[in-house]
Amino acid sequence: MKFYLSFTYRILLLALLPSAGLIIYLKGQNYDPAIINFEPALKSNGSGSLQKMDAGIQNPSISSDFFPDKISGLDRTGRIKHFTKDNLYEYVNGHAEYFISAGFAGLLVGEYASSGTDASRPDIQTEIYDMGRSIQAFGILMDERGGDNTAEVKIGVMGLKTSDGISFFKGRYYVKIRSFNLKINIMDFAKGIDAKLEVKPDQLPVLSGFHDVGKVVSTRFIKEGYRGLDFFNNVIEREYLYKGKTVQVAIVYENTDVINTLAAKFMDYFKRSDIKYEKIGAGEKTIIYRVMDHYEGEWFLITADNAIYGIYGTTDKKILDHFR
Repeated sequence: MKFYLSFTYRILLLALLPSAGLIIYLKGQNYDPAIINFEPALKSNGSGSLQKMDAGIQNPSISSDFFPDKISGLDRTGRIKHFTKDNLYEYVNGHAEYFISAGFAGLLVGEYASSGTDASRPDIQTEIYDMGRSIQAFGILMDERGGDNTAEVKIGVMGLKTSDGISFFKGRYYVKIRSFNLKINIMDFAKGIDAKLEVKPDQLPVLSGFHDVGKVVSTRFIKEGYRGLDFFNNVIEREYLYKGKTVQVAIVYENTDVINTLAAKFMDYFKRSDIKYEKIGAGEKTIIYRVMDHYEGEWFLITADNAIYGIYGTTDKKILDHFR
């Protein structure tokens, strides 16, 4: 009898094993983040509470040193958040691909609050994007600006002030600062961030190629296909008020090899499209062409050592004196 019961129990146990294995497998497919937490370790902040340690910042071109502990009476609060191409969607969900396609390399986000106030409710949030190149940082600044409610301010290489913040670019960095407290002097704060951005002088050429043609009406960035030309990309266009009319000056600022290649593409395009052009002047490092275009009318093309210009909206050759 005992043998019979023992044998029966063994048979039942063997029958239950596949069922138990199936249950364990199915349970394993439902991950509960409350059970296993892969967040960075916690450390004490000295006040008895705990805060997350800064994750290692892997991108060598962007540094937590850009966020000083104090700026203009404001204290940095919490940890600096770091985002890469892999997790940018967690911060700018639905907009990450736009930044990545524009050259995005890394993002740091820091928050500040007035000294002695509730650190859980920041007065200012600062985002510093590494866009890889100054032209790409400038392009983001132009694309991200609002409607007519912006004003150009002197910060970085170029800055824009909106109703709730300041954005600017400096070298390869695009900076976006938002204020949640209208009593804060946001310009003083922005200057503190600007001073911390370490940018070599040769990383600031984007707007230096423009000449004092007249009053600047607008500045914009066209990433691809300027005026319908598939080879005319990464163009900065400035519209000027010149002798009572508006003219547009387009510039591509690149190294000499890229400029020579672009100039050759223009010559090839003119020939293929039966567009007449003639060389009307030359300087030490510049060549000036007058172009009689079927589509754009008459305009000027200028090739220089490290830039190529298109001047549209005027046939007045005196404007060329600014570019010789």
